[in-house]
Amino acid sequence: MKKTLKQLLAFILTIMLIVSTLSVNSYAYTREIKKDDVLYVSPSVDINGKWVNLSKFRMRAFSTQSFRADINTNARLSVTSSKPSALKAVMTEYDYVDDVKRDLSNGSEGIVNATISLYATKTGTYTVTVTATLKDGTKRQQKIKVLVTAATGVYKKIKYGKKTVLSKSAKIKKGQLQTKASQSLRVTKKSGKLTVTPNSQYKITGIIVESVNKKGKAVYKKIKNGKTIKVSKGYRSTNTSAYDNDYGRSSRKYTYVYISYKDKFTGDTYTYSITKDRGRKEVKLVTTDKRTGKKTVKYRPEVSLYLWNY
Repeated sequence: MKKTLKQLLAFILTIMLIVSTLSVNSYAYTREIKKDDVLYVSPSVDINGKWVNLSKFRMRAFSTQSFRADINTNARLSVTSSKPSALKAVMTEYDYVDDVKRDLSNGSEGIVNATISLYATKTGTYTVTVTATLKDGTKRQQKIKVLVTAATGVYKKIKYGKKTVLSKSAKIKKGQLQTKASQSLRVTKKSGKLTVTPNSQYKITGIIVESVNKKGKAVYKKIKNGKTIKVSKGYRSTNTSAYDNDYGRSSRKYTYVYISYKDKFTGDTYTYSITKDRGRKEVKLVTTDKRTGKKTVKYRPEVSLYLWNY
C-alpha cells in the first residue's frame, strides 16, 4: 500500500513538473518578439496581401490627428514636421517592451510602438517624417504628406438654378477657426442647373439624379456637373400594411442626388452608377482606396443631397 502511494505521488510530481515546464515554454514563446528593421506607420494590407504605410492624409486646422508607428527591433523613434510652428508633431504615448513603461519624450531606446499626434494651426501642405534610428546608426524613414484645411467635407456650395441649396465655408481669422453653414433644400422651379462647387483638392466626376414621375415610378438619370435637371413630379408611395392593403405617401416630392468625386490629394474615388446587378434598377456606390487598391461596393447608398417640393 505504501509502495503504491509513493508511486502515485511520484507520478503526480512528474506530471506537475511537465505541466510547469510546458507553461514556462509557452509563456516564453508568446513573449518572443520578431526582430526586424522594418518601420511600419499605420499600415494597411493592400489587394496583394502586402503591408503599405500611411503616406497621405487630410486634417482640419486646430484639430489633432494621431497615428501609430512600429518597429520590432532595438531602435530610437523620432518624428519631425517640415514646419513645426504650423503643424506640431509629438509622440504622446508609451511603449511596453518587457513590461517596462518608458516615457518616449520624442525618442527612446527599445521602442516597439508609439503613438504620434499632430496638431495643426495653419492651413497648407506639410511633410511629417517618422525616423527609426537602429543600434548601428542606420535609419529607416517614412514621410507623410499632410493637407491641413479650414473647411471639411467635399462640398463648398451646391446651387439649383440661381438658388444656393447648400453652403459650407470656413476660414482662419485672428488665430481662430470660423465656420458658416446654410441649407435650404426646398425648390419651386420644375427644372434648373445643378452646380456643385467642391472644396480644395476635390473633383466632381459625375452626378446621378433619382426623381419620381407622375405615376410614382423612380426615374434615374446620369448628368454632368452644371447641367439641367428636372425635379420629381410625383410622390413615392410605400406599402405599409399587407393585411388591409393600406399604403403611405410622403407629403413632399423628393429628388435624390448622388455626387461622384475624386480626392485629388489622396487619390481615393467615390463613384455612383445606375445598375441592374441585383435584377432591378438602382444606384450603386463603388469606393476605391488608392493606397491599398481595395474597392468597396454598396447598393442603395445614402444620398449626397436631396431636394424637395410640393
